[in-house]
Amino acid sequence: MTTSGIKPGFPERLREARERGGLTLRELGELVGINYSQISRYEQGIALPRPGVLVRLAEALAMPLEHLRDGEEVRIIELVAGDEDVAFARVGLSSQEFKEFQRAAEHAGLTLEEAVTEVIRLGIAAQKSVEQDPSDDHQ
Repeated sequence: MTTSGIKPGFPERLREARERGGLTLRELGELVGINYSQISRYEQGIALPRPGVLVRLAEALAMPLEHLRDGEEVRIIELVAGDEDVAFARVGLSSQEFKEFQRAAEHAGLTLEEAVTEVIRLGIAAQKSVEQDPSDDHQ
């Protein structure tokens, strides 16, 4: 790890994220509020961003700060509702958290997809129970 807290591989992660997002150096610079030439220096490994700029880069690239800074894996989950549109969710779990989730799913006899579906359903049910007004007699 470098003295700024950014782990090796940052220039490559930054360039890949920018290109994946279809952004030019100039466009990313405008989103972050810095000159595009500074983005180029980051991608070449000549300079490292200050913490505030690093946060703005992650926000502009719509990625978890930890992934940009540390290279933590980011899992993309495809969510499908019947024949409805497909949605993608970026899950900001560390590699260790993701492995623990996989182990828990396997222990429960579920595929990863089934476990994610069950967690989402439980979350929805919990939210509904919080939203219900116990004094509501109009059921």
